Parts: sequence; structure tokens; C-alpha cells
Amino acid sequence: MYAVYIDGDSMYPRYKAGETVVANPGRPVSVGDDVIVQIAPDVDGDAPYGFVKEFVKFTPTKLILTQHNPPIQIEFDRELVISVHRIDSAYR
Repeated sequence: MYAVYIDGDSMYPRYKAGETVVANPGRPVSVGDDVIVQIAPDVDGDAPYGFVKEFVKFTPTKLILTQHNPPIQIEFDRELVISVHRIDSAYR
């Protein structure tokens, strides 16, 4: 398990800036789960991008997520996805 500090308001009101969420990499991800996603950086050697979003689905070529503020759907090429970990809890 690991924890991530929330920065920003893209998942408000579900999560607020300053909260901490805890993910468990060993648990499977299901539709509707909040997740921490790591996406490969644009430049090799740079740190990956990290996002907290709601899992919608995997397609053969895409990871599809949604956010709450503003409510939009986001897609990433699956080849760029490093990890998708389910959030188990949040703390203020």
C-alpha cells in the first residue's frame, strides 16, 4: 500500500486538495473505482505523470477515465499506462 497527497480540484467534491488517499496495488480495479494512474513521461528518464481519476474501462488500445470537476472523460493510450491502482481510503 502507498499514499498520495491530493493536489488540485479535478476530483472535487470526491477528494479535496490537501487530502491523502491510500492505494493498494494488489487489489483489482473495477468500473467506478477511484484510481491512481501513472502515465509514461514524454521524455525518457523523467518522472511519470500521476493522476487521481475514476476508472471507466480498458479497451484494447485505451484506458478511459473520468473526473468530476469539470466532468469530462479522459483517454490514454494503453501503451503509455504504467499502472492503475485502486484507492481504498482517504484522509483529511
